[in-house]
Amino acid sequence: MTSTSTDDMRSGEARYRARTEFDEVAWGSHCADCFPSNCRYHVFVKDGKVVREEIAGPRPDRLEPNGKFPDVYPQGCNKGAAWSAQLDAGDRLLRPLRRVGERGSGQWEEISWDVALDAVADGIIDAIEKYGPESIMREGTPEIVGTTAIERLIGMLGATSTDLNASIGDFAPGIHLTMGKSFLWHDEPAAFESELVLIWHSNPVYTYITFYHYFTEARYNGTEIVLLGPDVSPSHMHVDHHVPVRPGSDAALSLAMAQVIVEEGLVDEAFVRNQTDLSLLVRADTGRFLRARDIDPDGRDDQFFHIDQSGAVKEADRGNLLPDGYIPSLDGAAEVTLADGSVVAVRPLMVRMVDHLRAFRPEDVFESTGIAPETVRMLARKVAAKKTKVWMGMAANKAYHSDLYQRTMLLVLALTGNWGSPGRDSTTGPAARWMGGPSRGRRRDRASRVRRRSWRRSTRSTSSSCRSIRRCHRRSPRSTCCAPRGRAVAR
Repeated sequence: MTSTSTDDMRSGEARYRARTEFDEVAWGSHCADCFPSNCRYHVFVKDGKVVREEIAGPRPDRLEPNGKFPDVYPQGCNKGAAWSAQLDAGDRLLRPLRRVGERGSGQWEEISWDVALDAVADGIIDAIEKYGPESIMREGTPEIVGTTAIERLIGMLGATSTDLNASIGDFAPGIHLTMGKSFLWHDEPAAFESELVLIWHSNPVYTYITFYHYFTEARYNGTEIVLLGPDVSPSHMHVDHHVPVRPGSDAALSLAMAQVIVEEGLVDEAFVRNQTDLSLLVRADTGRFLRARDIDPDGRDDQFFHIDQSGAVKEADRGNLLPDGYIPSLDGAAEVTLADGSVVAVRPLMVRMVDHLRAFRPEDVFESTGIAPETVRMLARKVAAKKTKVWMGMAANKAYHSDLYQRTMLLVLALTGNWGSPGRDSTTGPAARWMGGPSRGRRRDRASRVRRRSWRRSTRSTSSSCRSIRRCHRRSPRSTCCAPRGRAVAR
């Protein structure tokens, strides 16, 4: 056996100390492609360079746990700790390059910043003069630090900036169609209040590192966790049940669960009546909601109807659709005389949905989903009996027809009263939610409309403005002169 001398040990210790020495400590975070964490780090600097990072906490602006929830710390991951290695990476681009060969040839030449900025500015001005400012396109990006300045420039020009979530596939179409909002979110500890968590289209052990501990702590608190996914992912070993649903069959599985909930009388009828559009009347001839305009030519297109327990047709409140002094029926029927004198049968949307679900018994979807009927029934009963959260990953946004995945997941939650209260909801957390994308988009859109109007008032003023910008830029190249609806699924 080879012995290690004291000198060797001290030499190794000295080398380690040399690697960890620092001159000062600064605050840092990683504001690109890490949502929603943006974890706080201590950044250690020596000789003006970052030598390492360490997780910092607690945050002074965040309340300490009140005893109800576990605390969030330590909040960070190895990905973040290694982020600063990119600062001195060999492939980091530090100077502008211009292509000199054929596209794809990889042939480039280095140019100065002044030449690069001149070329970009001239290209912008030429595009505005020839095609208008809308022809300038900026693709959305999660790079938060650079976004603010770039968005300001795009807004001033009246140019076009694409939606970040559309660019990277994080837009949740099914949630938008069902709830009228693109995304649903909550404070992360809310998972601790759920009694059942369905992890769907997600592998949070790898993709949600900083907050995954809430799932583990929730299990200690009695929460059941179910993973629905075709693969044995790293999250597999940390759940109570793994349901290996076949790729692309998620909507069929959700509809089968909904069918069980209806068939076994597990529907939260009070919630369905008051918080969904399933109680609104639908015409039998067109399959569309009955509207006041169908009955009276002067009626409103946004006036919908219920049928009460006695069979009488009632106008739904246009403000919130809540019943006032009556209980909407979920299984009745009536006849209504239309504006043209014809008579049409109407019934609640719930009846139509129940008819549709008859084709989705667990036995009927087994071949497509690969999930045993008893497993489907077990899941459906658990969702109906417990405060349930669907942890919906970004994969649910990116598949063809993934809007149907999301809409059917939300249907299961709607039938069981599982949204709108602590521990009962569906979660998806895209980039724009943390960048303030929708609100910034509204401001940008308003600014762009004003800017476009000013550009269109006069061709002369447009040309004059462009010439002025060009002259100003050439005098100083760096001059700054210049985003089941809880109430209306059927249409």
